[in-house]
Amino acid sequence: MFGLHINQLGYPGQVLPMLVAAYILAAIEKSLCKVIPTVLDNLLTPLLSIFITAFITFLFVGAYYTTTRILVI
Repeated sequence: MFGLHINQLGYPGQVLPMLVAAYILAAIEKSLCKVIPTVLDNLLTPLLSIFITAFITFLFVGAYYTTTRILVI
């Protein structure tokens, strides 16, 4: 994806990464609402929030929780 190598990982039964992703999404959405003009808010805020959160979740959150799960087990 975009020239980055992302390993395919399964997230079965992992609730914590999704909770962290939801928190990141809420924080990004709040900050984007302050920056994006009101006219474009309904279109751009959800779109950019989801894209940014998905990118962060795939690269950092999922990898972190998968690594810690392997270390704990």
